Amino acid sequence: GGDEFAVLMWNVSDAQAATKARDLEAAIAAVSVGDASISVGASAGIAPLAGHGSPAEISEVADKAMYARKKERRG
Repeated sequence: GGDEFAVLMWNVSDAQAATKARDLEAAIAAVSVGDASISVGASAGIAPLAGHGSPAEISEVADKAMYARKKERRG
């Protein structure tokens, strides 16, 4: 199980958005709780808002991109 959320960014190129998505993944992986050893991971997919139509269509594109990234991270 997992939780899904969206981050909206303005004035960024696709390449900048991809870099920020990877930075977010790395920040989440670096989470620690005191001395406890925990494993936290995240997979981020990007979907440019321009040209994808409705919010539901944009969400679908982002969801597919997230699952593709998850598959890529798992090898």
